[in-house]
Amino acid sequence: MVPATAVRVLAVLVDGLNGLTRVTAAAVTESATGRPRVTEPNKIVHWDWFARAAVPSALFPPSASVLDCLWPEAEPPGTAGFRHYGLLGHAPTRLR
Repeated sequence: MVPATAVRVLAVLVDGLNGLTRVTAAAVTESATGRPRVTEPNKIVHWDWFARAAVPSALFPPSASVLDCLWPEAEPPGTAGFRHYGLLGHAPTRLR
């Protein structure tokens, strides 16, 4: 269990695709211990903790997009359906 005070929300992405509105957030903690618990098994199969260098390339497309907002200098993820978004008030970091 990670206390809420030990979590920083780094990005929130709201997008709409094919009539579906999605909200995806990226958060970070330095104090994660134990195994993350799935609380919505009808929606989420598996949670896991990853160091930045170990984040898998096959991600849920909205997760890949929000991580791209955090780390635009990183290689684009190899996820089908991935979308690059510019940051409000910033010049584009890459063209796709």
